[in-house]
Amino acid sequence: MMDKKIWLLSTAIAATALTACGGDDNDSNGGTPSTGGDESKTPAEILADLNVTAPETYAFASKLANGSSVSYSGQTARQVLISDLADAVGALQVASAETADDIEEDLQFFINGDDIDTTNHGFTLADETVVPGPTYADISSGKNLIGKIAGGYIGDNGLTAGESTRWANANGEFGASGRFYGWEDATVAINRPIDLLNLFVRRAAEGSDGNGFAINGGAIDVDVAYLDKYGRDYQQLVQKFALGAVAFSQGTSDYLSPRFEFENVYEEGDKYTTAEHHWDEGFGYFGAARNYSRYTDDEIAGKGGRDGWAKGYNDFDTADGGIDLGSEINLANSTNCAKRDRGATDATNFTKEVFDAFLAGRAILSEAASRATLVDVGSANNGAVALTAAELTALNELSEIASVTWEKCVAATVVHYINDVTGDMNNFDNGQYADLANFTDLAKHWSEMKGFALGLQFNRYSPFNENAASVDKLEEILALMGDAPVLADGKQIEAQVGVDAYKTDLLKARSMLQDAYEFSQANVENW
Repeated sequence: MMDKKIWLLSTAIAATALTACGGDDNDSNGGTPSTGGDESKTPAEILADLNVTAPETYAFASKLANGSSVSYSGQTARQVLISDLADAVGALQVASAETADDIEEDLQFFINGDDIDTTNHGFTLADETVVPGPTYADISSGKNLIGKIAGGYIGDNGLTAGESTRWANANGEFGASGRFYGWEDATVAINRPIDLLNLFVRRAAEGSDGNGFAINGGAIDVDVAYLDKYGRDYQQLVQKFALGAVAFSQGTSDYLSPRFEFENVYEEGDKYTTAEHHWDEGFGYFGAARNYSRYTDDEIAGKGGRDGWAKGYNDFDTADGGIDLGSEINLANSTNCAKRDRGATDATNFTKEVFDAFLAGRAILSEAASRATLVDVGSANNGAVALTAAELTALNELSEIASVTWEKCVAATVVHYINDVTGDMNNFDNGQYADLANFTDLAKHWSEMKGFALGLQFNRYSPFNENAASVDKLEEILALMGDAPVLADGKQIEAQVGVDAYKTDLLKARSMLQDAYEFSQANVENW
């Protein structure tokens, strides 16, 4: 099937330019967050207590060898895999010579990663050279999405594999007893996040069966393979859900989880300690350029600015031969923070809050690396000398600030799309769509809303994972959104719900998000 995979990638490349960042109409994507400690302390104040100084950019020299200690190439590879999967779905045609089964297999390539290392990745930027490349292995070898998705998967041997503890139970507690919720389709078994991602891929593949559909009583044809007649956009659902179930889940509930006490160790030849590397991996899933603080919000969002910055990337290291995917471009949720900051009526500064927390935590670990020990497998705590109590307290506070602020960027983006969906519904005309764009916009905006919202359950620091009552609130929000939008005729899938009733449900969901994240009324109305 390699020839077909290459075709999918090459077709997607033709339409790709910074897909993971996108514009305000294609997102990839309040108050001070609770830190579990002194809620009034900023990252700078936390560092001052330890007499540690953070750099302006995410640049940390190794205390173990010459060169940089920063390393998260595997996370960059998965960011590219998610982007390329979305592009491949977007490149599907209604009339395809391939069967749905063949197309599904081609799309599963990005999830399972078979033969990934020898395949060229599809990430391009207009008029720019992208590095590393051309293959996925040039970024990082042996990577896939299935091995890192929340909740894991059932292997060929019938046993659970992968990240089987990275999801919460009904009480918001993370572990192997977790559960997945938010998609109520009774016709399919959705037990784990991977089941839903596979369902989205399957339905996208089925859209290439040669049969489009029509709206407005047959007056307007819809010949877009990744849209279905119920108003769902599978390109958006695939991308936004994968960003939550893989990148957001891994970044917050794995690499920023309390884990650092005995990780100030290193392996022979490494330039970083285990703790430094784990923190870097969390940062890699956030997706920010290493000089994130030097961008304006407009520049991160790709909405204008200085030459060399205005498209969301900046070639600050001209010696690397191009725009480095791991350091010089803003990807995924890092762009959502800027989009919501620039769209806020009451000023927010999510970009500064989250980046300051990432910088501060990494600075603490960099200082600690000067007293790191060589790993001694088999000895108590692998031979590690524990971090101090003050360092651990600070790291846990900073982990929570970074995770909760990151989640606020996602939640504010859900609010943004609730507003877009209600706006699309306001354009309905006497039970009909105003035009084709009215339908396609509704499908796109609803799918971004739902895709992002599903990801809110994967953060161990989430206000929706505090206890059973908070879990119930997120479950209610997702149920209010449903598994599809209400269409111009008032139907949601096959049920008659009514346009006005659905608008009321969405505004209730928006209000619940506002309460959970302490967003201002002006912001939730205008994002």
